[in-house]
Amino acid sequence: MKRLMLVGIFMMALVFPAMSQGAVLFTENFDYDAGVLGDSAGQANVSGGNWVHFSGGGLLIECVDGNLAYPSYTASDIGRMIQIVRHTPGATAEDIYRQFTTQTPDITLYASFLFKVTHDSMSPDTATHGQYFTMLMPSSSTTIHFGRVTTKMGSSAGKYKFGLRATSSNSSTLWTTGEYDVNTAYLVVLAYEYITGNTNDVAKLWINPSLTGAEPPADLTQTSALTTDPVDIARLAIRQGSTTSTSLVTPSADIDGIIVATTWGEITGVSGNPPFSNSVFSLMPCSPNPASRDARFSFSLANQGKVDLSVFNVLGQKVATVYSGQMAAGQHSISWNLKGQNGRQLPNGVYFYNLSDGSRSSTRRLLILK
Repeated sequence: MKRLMLVGIFMMALVFPAMSQGAVLFTENFDYDAGVLGDSAGQANVSGGNWVHFSGGGLLIECVDGNLAYPSYTASDIGRMIQIVRHTPGATAEDIYRQFTTQTPDITLYASFLFKVTHDSMSPDTATHGQYFTMLMPSSSTTIHFGRVTTKMGSSAGKYKFGLRATSSNSSTLWTTGEYDVNTAYLVVLAYEYITGNTNDVAKLWINPSLTGAEPPADLTQTSALTTDPVDIARLAIRQGSTTSTSLVTPSADIDGIIVATTWGEITGVSGNPPFSNSVFSLMPCSPNPASRDARFSFSLANQGKVDLSVFNVLGQKVATVYSGQMAAGQHSISWNLKGQNGRQLPNGVYFYNLSDGSRSSTRRLLILK
């Protein structure tokens, strides 16, 4: 009977993925070895191909020791982080992207991340557009950008502003009225409402939004000026840029804890997924997903006790036991090498990981794709 119930749950998760998994397209905690993140010029490529070089060189984006934290944010204080570097105007520096499941209208795409500027030398406060450091792109182009997030210096030392430009066709960049502190980690959330039709998509930006309740009003909102509807959206890019004529540069900054999803609730842990904290039983989306080399499971336990974290196939058969034993209350993170009960790598496919403490249980979906 128990096995039949598990099969039923897993089949429902396949048929109704929004009910079981929501719409997390990927979570990136940079849980890799330190080194060159992408595949530039035969370098380390510590991400195992998750991040792809598409422009520039010289200053390569690296995964470094340390991480960023933000209270109640699910991708906080895990793994390592990456750094972008302010460089001499006109010098070359690397740009990279991570691909996710292709999105077509009509959806809202969210990208959240932790961001800490480490030096206030960047585009001047007088700059119209500043320099953008992250954006969304379609599956077949690296020159078409949606939701450019940018920075420029503030009105006083040690301060800076965030900016938003829906597309390169928009003539203006909107800027936050408030100014933000260098050497302080902020939670940044970008949203792009991808709507059928021309000049009607909407980009939004939040800085340190509330992680409880419904989606709050955005700090910045701009409607797209594109006269041709995007074909799709399928990439998140990180950029290091400068121009020789105006000395506009992206800042030196740390970036960590990226989540790309299609619901506000999957970014915040609200609406179907409780906030990740020490006082609740909570299973978070694994990272990376799809997984090609290993996967990291993060969860929270309300009480000390016996815990079982296992992986099942679509038939409800257990194929791996990730952990079984006593655990203390609080936050935990466990890495799994994608090997089954027989010690061999599991084949590509859809799997489900289940966390149980004897009285409560939570299941999420994992895709293995090598």
